[in-house]
Amino acid sequence: MMQSQDNSVPLAICVADANVLFDLRNGRVLANLPALPYRFIVPDAVFAELDAPLRSMVQSLGFEIGGLAAETVLEIYTLRPEHP
Repeated sequence: MMQSQDNSVPLAICVADANVLFDLRNGRVLANLPALPYRFIVPDAVFAELDAPLRSMVQSLGFEIGGLAAETVLEIYTLRPEHP
């Protein structure tokens, strides 16, 4: 299992765009993500863009829903060009 640098928690993947979740659902792979060795985090702003069935699915799969600190948002946008 991949772990963070302190080896205590799995690495987190932040889903920064609602379209990613729509595509994963439509491709019928979203339900398989919890089997991967990661924590999946959906910012509350992205969660709000989802339709009701997808919001329910994301919650039932155990994805973490919550706000992001300003520093985290800045880091995501800094890394984005490096990882298109």
